[in-house]
Amino acid sequence: GDSRTILGVPDRERPKRCRVQSVCHTVVTRRSSLPLTGRRRNVSKVTMRRPDARAMAQLLAEQTQTAAGLILRLAWRQGLTREEIQRLTWDDVSFPDHQLCLPDRAVPLDRETETCLRLRFERQGTVSPFVVISDRLRRQMPPESISRLARTALDQAGLGGISLMDLRHDFIIRHLESHDWPYVARISGIAVNTPTPAFPAICRRGGGRRRGAGRRWTPSSCGSSCRRRAAPRWDWPCG
Repeated sequence: GDSRTILGVPDRERPKRCRVQSVCHTVVTRRSSLPLTGRRRNVSKVTMRRPDARAMAQLLAEQTQTAAGLILRLAWRQGLTREEIQRLTWDDVSFPDHQLCLPDRAVPLDRETETCLRLRFERQGTVSPFVVISDRLRRQMPPESISRLARTALDQAGLGGISLMDLRHDFIIRHLESHDWPYVARISGIAVNTPTPAFPAICRRGGGRRRGAGRRWTPSSCGSSCRRRAAPRWDWPCG
């Protein structure tokens, strides 16, 4: 009869929903196969995994003209999420400005990623407005296919257990080692108050030595060219 009880379990003993931040170094989950009453809950920690840089470089060198290689570059070198990779269009790629113009931020294009995008645009730029498409169906690739391609390539390279989100987190950590936090927050699109709980080790090592680095890379600096098509369809210079 107590309004605070559900199915005989008092409100104070019901499991609390775990809060997951957009970017986190360690995710804590509560799991228990035993009744909650009179039992101690098991707490397990899942630590973010960082890929081996040499193995990643070797993998990308072997995947220069594949969809998997492009997906991995967008996650590891540009810090995009799976959803951002799926929704990325050629209108979002500004070759003249050397950046990706996403709805919430502008991301400087890594030189190798830009080269990969130029080659893909030359081959498939007229097929679909989306950057990552299915080679067989020639249309926007679904999220589960993006994850499967990335996982298969990573497994074959001996990087099993690494996810696209791990690659994005590694992008953030690498930039924190040489740039200040406001800059990293701008290009990654995460909250400015995130780094202390999410990346404590990096902050203690003095991440962000170059204060003010990269100030020109802001969404407002995108310019009108970011929202225009990446280049004329037939006469884009690829040299």
